[in-house]
Amino acid sequence: MTTTESLDFIKSLAKKLARARRIKQFSALKVTAQQMGYPHWNALTVAYKKGWRPSSTQIEAMKEIVDTVNPLKSKESGTAGLDALCSVPGTTIVASIPRDDADPLSADEIFGVLDGHKFRLSVDCDDVFMDGRGWRIVVPEAPSATAEASVTDRRIKSNPILDQGFVEKALRVSQIRAEQVRARIASDWPRRSTVPDANGGVQHPLFGSLSNRWFCFHCDEIFTGTQIAKNLWHCPGCSASPIDIHPADEQALWNNEEFVEGQ
Repeated sequence: MTTTESLDFIKSLAKKLARARRIKQFSALKVTAQQMGYPHWNALTVAYKKGWRPSSTQIEAMKEIVDTVNPLKSKESGTAGLDALCSVPGTTIVASIPRDDADPLSADEIFGVLDGHKFRLSVDCDDVFMDGRGWRIVVPEAPSATAEASVTDRRIKSNPILDQGFVEKALRVSQIRAEQVRARIASDWPRRSTVPDANGGVQHPLFGSLSNRWFCFHCDEIFTGTQIAKNLWHCPGCSASPIDIHPADEQALWNNEEFVEGQ
């Protein structure tokens, strides 16, 4: 039996799907079973014990779902991966330069055309940049942060960024790319960092601490575990990065340390 035929390997795909989509583990197991032709996970395990093994086609199809999962899928055209960008009317992808040839979503740069205007999509420190001649759109990593559209060269006549219809489309393209980046980040984190437990507790993806109340060292506000996880561990108030997020019961300690250092 090959490794990809093992039940543990199938479970690992389900776990990665759960992290990427930020859903419960049992939901991911059900999705995985249905992709393999069974109504639920128990039915799949029973069949496995009786000798059933997934085909290479089923495994590859499931891996594709996991690798190209797009949280905006239901809101767009039902496509995933680079095709999801083309779900915005007037958008065509011309080329991409991936870091990993086997994974087009790892692209350092994606080149395309929107309503006849060339653009380049790039990712830097998990922020998404969409650049064209005389314009730029920036979508920060933090879901709570506001995307910004700006003019980069005022000498350009008929700059498309001055057309509200174009801006709305460009924002949709860059937001889709940002959600793909966020899904990839979440898929690398423990499931407990993206899905709160029954008490609302979540595990910090970087430090490993567990709590249902968190405070931001940057703005000193307190938030629930659900709020923090939903915002990809950025502060829902000021969009500070995950390194500024700490358990609420440590707030007094951190504030006291800051006070002492300032003396």
